[in-house]
Amino acid sequence: MKSKRKILFIYPNQTGQVSEQLGVCYLSAILKKAGHSVELFNTTYLLYFSLEKIKMQLYKKINLFNPDLICFSCRSLEFPFARRIAVLIKEKYNIKIIFGGIHPTINPDEVLKCRAIDYVCIGEGEDSLLKLVENLNKNIKINNIWTRETKTPLNPLIQDLDRLPFPDRELFKIPSEAHNLIMTSRGCTYSCTYCFNNTLRKKYPHQRYVRFRDINKVIEEVKQLVEKYKLNHIFFCDDVFTSHKKRLIEFCEKYRELRVPFVCNARAEQIDEEIALALKKAGCIEIKIGIETGNEGLRKKVLHRFASNESIKRAFEICRKVGIKTYSFNMIGLPFETRRTIYETFNINKQVKPDSFQVSILYPFKGSEIYDIYKKNGYSLEGEKIQSFMENSIVNFPNLSKNELLAYHRFAPLYIKIPQKFYFLLSLMKFLPLKLTNIFKHKSMAKLYSLLRKKDVGFSQADLFKKTS
Repeated sequence: MKSKRKILFIYPNQTGQVSEQLGVCYLSAILKKAGHSVELFNTTYLLYFSLEKIKMQLYKKINLFNPDLICFSCRSLEFPFARRIAVLIKEKYNIKIIFGGIHPTINPDEVLKCRAIDYVCIGEGEDSLLKLVENLNKNIKINNIWTRETKTPLNPLIQDLDRLPFPDRELFKIPSEAHNLIMTSRGCTYSCTYCFNNTLRKKYPHQRYVRFRDINKVIEEVKQLVEKYKLNHIFFCDDVFTSHKKRLIEFCEKYRELRVPFVCNARAEQIDEEIALALKKAGCIEIKIGIETGNEGLRKKVLHRFASNESIKRAFEICRKVGIKTYSFNMIGLPFETRRTIYETFNINKQVKPDSFQVSILYPFKGSEIYDIYKKNGYSLEGEKIQSFMENSIVNFPNLSKNELLAYHRFAPLYIKIPQKFYFLLSLMKFLPLKLTNIFKHKSMAKLYSLLRKKDVGFSQADLFKKTS
């Protein structure tokens, strides 16, 4: 009979977004199905607490639960914080620690340089983590699990996603309406230079990278969520929800009977009237579309996104015509970015008139193609990681100062709303001291900034401060 273990997950959230982390929820469901006990230490509401206070709460959790294994799931910008937490744990406890998620998958050697970390999980972890838990403290090699001494091969990607149990959302003690994330597929067909999918796909040559769940299983999961939680809407958080037109139309026909509003991600070049009408009739209330930059040359040659400005305008126009709200994703601080190209990004948003939008500062993750583009073209990249791509840039631009880039980012809502002839007034913001534009280090500035932005259908930054202040 296999021993039943206690596993503590640590979610080192640095974004402030209040939601479940589906990857962790899937892993927890697998472990619980096998009879193991799982609990979570979630740092979301501790974002502005001192490290000492976080440490005390963490030690209290470990003492009460007494876990056999501690698991971290982290993205790249969360890794420095997660590493500090791992070190704090090893200073007091002799408990094995494993790191998984996109950053450990792409940069496993960097993660294993930290002596507090015993294992790294590469790639999809559902099968490998369960095998590790059930063979803990045994000297056996497990695919996808690396140590400083052993590097094992990757398991093939999980092709039959329907064999996985539904995610264990109860692990995250968050407001009922925040339990609204569902993935109907894994992977992405596109190769954007800044995205992890472009890097991850290369680790799985000759395999089907984009995999879809059975539509009936997705419908069943939605029904369970609606029965269990008080939801405003469902967010289908697939990288591109509209990537398979025939399947999408079939999904919409079955889903419309549920009468549950939903939000999804789409590519501008995929949206036509047939798709938009099908989504509208099924209950879609908002489509999130990546514009990224208003400059077609940068979009195509640097980002490897090939939608033209005209196709982007057409997609937003179609959504408006059928009555679906739109949300645009945008980035500034791209390679070869200038004041003119930033203005082009603001101006295309003026033209397409999204109901909501996001302007981020491009962060070149190590291991991504965009990182190599910066390096090959002589850009200076600072070594210190930052907390968020909403906070700063690690890139030094020859023709844009840090203050100017931050001013464009912080006041993007105003740039997009006012005529370009008045931009010179906003440009005076670049003369503000850097600390006054860094919202993540000043709560009062963060609250002010959150008021400038339209509230999304989910949780806003302002909601987070209500819970942590």
